[in-house]
Amino acid sequence: MHLFTCPSSLRSCGIIINDLYMGRKKAEKPEDLLSKTIVLRVTEGEFQRYETLAGGSNARSIAEVIRRQLAKQQLIVYQKDTSLDGPMEALLGLEKELNYIGHNINQLTRAYNASPYESQQEFYLQRALHEYQKISERIDTIKSLIAQLSAKWLQK
Repeated sequence: MHLFTCPSSLRSCGIIINDLYMGRKKAEKPEDLLSKTIVLRVTEGEFQRYETLAGGSNARSIAEVIRRQLAKQQLIVYQKDTSLDGPMEALLGLEKELNYIGHNINQLTRAYNASPYESQQEFYLQRALHEYQKISERIDTIKSLIAQLSAKWLQK
């Protein structure tokens, strides 16, 4: 059904349009409905500032930012602390490495248990020991990163 090919009666065209598009929900309290318009001119810089505030806050639009400021209502502005990006990326990389090392240790343990020869078991044991040493090095790195993060989080 096409929207613009209406029968000759306008009333039936209105029915088609109403069937396709729902209206806005009615306000529970009519006095809360924003029904009056105020036109406000601002500079490009002010507009950019309001746009940035609207994008990084709990306000849905620039108009809501301005309404909250005029009414002296709380506007929650979200900020991202980029100083923690480096340590967090390093921790995520270490998590991936530790998963790989753990997988390697599980494979070596299975091979050790399945091996009937003592010389093969010794080989798998040496390899597993090498993997555990890798874990020890990574744990030292993790401790260093945690110290950096705690110094940042626990600033006074």
